[in-house]
Amino acid sequence: MKGTAFHERTKQLNLSTAWFGWGEYVIPDVYANVETELLAIRSSVAVIDMSPLPTFDIEGPDAIPMVNSLVTRNIDPHKIGRALFTPACNDEGKLICDGLVFILANNHVRYCSDNVFDWFQDHIDSFDVTLTDSTHDFGLLSLQGPCAKHVLDAVTKVPIEGLKFGGLAFEEIAGASVMVVRQGFTGALGYELWVDNSDGLAVWDAIMEAGAAFGI
Repeated sequence: MKGTAFHERTKQLNLSTAWFGWGEYVIPDVYANVETELLAIRSSVAVIDMSPLPTFDIEGPDAIPMVNSLVTRNIDPHKIGRALFTPACNDEGKLICDGLVFILANNHVRYCSDNVFDWFQDHIDSFDVTLTDSTHDFGLLSLQGPCAKHVLDAVTKVPIEGLKFGGLAFEEIAGASVMVVRQGFTGALGYELWVDNSDGLAVWDAIMEAGAAFGI
């Protein structure tokens, strides 16, 4: 087991010493008190290390047609800059997984879900695409809670006021390029921050400094 891009910070905060094994990584299961941490998501803001979530990139002229052949939701090439939740099914209609499709360009789609890289690889068929496992390339922070936007506004140069649910934008945080996605699974206002591993600690520090005023 190994730590994520944020491990040097999370291990200092994990007073419970409870760790959750996820793939090749460990992330904090509970930092100190689960009730307090859940309440922060509902009333202020909290940050969750989601970096181990399996992720892969589909690139090439047929990236969108290939993904459309495997998922149930129509991936519209005109919706570049959107993140869409959709299941993937086999030819018999059996659910294989569900996850997020990030439409980054006409020739570039990112899929974030259970570990189904091999299943997608088996269905390349005649599509002109290349699949790359990018799970280990990024740190992924989920910033959740009603004050999440205030924290982001404090660290980004461009306000994210107009970013609707499922929208994504590339912002600069602590000198790093970060893909900000209006997304989450908590039922609260939330954003996902995708950052290169090498910039993980700088982005973490900026988020925590800005979030201190909101009890992050």
